[in-house]
Amino acid sequence: MERGRRTARRRAVFLLYQADVMGVSVDKILERTPVAEKQLHEYTAELVRNVEREKAYIDSVLERHLDHWSLSRLGSLERSIMRIAAFEILRDSAIPDAVAVTEAVELSKRYVSEEARMLVNGVLGAVVESQGQD
Repeated sequence: MERGRRTARRRAVFLLYQADVMGVSVDKILERTPVAEKQLHEYTAELVRNVEREKAYIDSVLERHLDHWSLSRLGSLERSIMRIAAFEILRDSAIPDAVAVTEAVELSKRYVSEEARMLVNGVLGAVVESQGQD
């Protein structure tokens, strides 16, 4: 099941990225998904919709843990990766925090710079540590 969720997270990152770059809703991106891709993993669609619904809260938590940075200064991929992991940490009790962070770091290793990966890891680690304190 975790391999399926890994793929779902990766797909969710790119759907959120597209929505962010194009300035449209996730539903618009899902509508524009080619027919061959229509059979998205259920977790992918659930994840992107939940992240979009909770984005204001997620972003406020992430902002509190970005020292001398803001989400707007980050690349769209980094934002998308962190939003997914933050949602899983903050709102999805079925996903262990360590899994959410590890998956985000793995996505970061694959798609963003080493510096960005370190930032993603540090911010998400701080989000985990602050659970119950925010």
